[in-house]
Amino acid sequence: MYYFLCVNYDSTDFVEKWANSINELNLNCEKVVVDCYHSTDEREKIKKLAESKCFDLLYVDNIGYGRGLNLGLSYLSTKIKETQFSIMFGNSDIEFTSIGNIGDETVCIAPEIFEGSRNRNPFLTRFQGRFLWLYDLAYYLRSRIIKRLASVVMKGLSIVPSKTYAVHGSLFVVENHIPTLPFNENTFLYCEEMEFAEYLMHQGIRIVKSENYSGKHFGGVSTSKAFVGAKHKFSNWRVSWKNYRDRQC
Repeated sequence: MYYFLCVNYDSTDFVEKWANSINELNLNCEKVVVDCYHSTDEREKIKKLAESKCFDLLYVDNIGYGRGLNLGLSYLSTKIKETQFSIMFGNSDIEFTSIGNIGDETVCIAPEIFEGSRNRNPFLTRFQGRFLWLYDLAYYLRSRIIKRLASVVMKGLSIVPSKTYAVHGSLFVVENHIPTLPFNENTFLYCEEMEFAEYLMHQGIRIVKSENYSGKHFGGVSTSKAFVGAKHKFSNWRVSWKNYRDRQC
């Protein structure tokens, strides 16, 4: 059995594409959308879409991406009765192109997620993880410049072969396990990849790559609508980064 979950914020047109791509795969599945409130018009729009595309709709205030996923996963925990199942949860701006068969193990799948021709997985390797202190430096010095520099360094280090530490936050895939509060409730946006990586490590769940799970990500739709301005984004990133580091303690 397959379960699909996404968080929506003023992106109902993308939710429609998300739902259509799932329906076209002809799977035995259920779909859930957590709708973070943006406007009355948007709420009415997604209500009608839920009826026509047959998905469960959870109404909330704008609680952010991580908390929205926590809520949706908690809801799914009341519905899932199978011993073999796959949960795909993440952004609304995903179009699925293929879905793999469910195995017997409890694993996290690193799917092929394309933004244009670029596969975003792995988001971070274990080798790159050795240099996360650069982001710590940006956090403590409150420096956007150092954070940008750290991102450039990480991109260069991605060419070094290494096992996956974190999967891209647009889509998380877990087989035969229902994540319980994998994201910090105080995190609004950013660092979900890192938080989920720590959650998997604490649970003893390994990450495996799979070409059978694949999709397209349209990139940054919700984030760009939620905040305007580099200072605001950096401020929220610092909160999220602290939450991630706290989880490691």
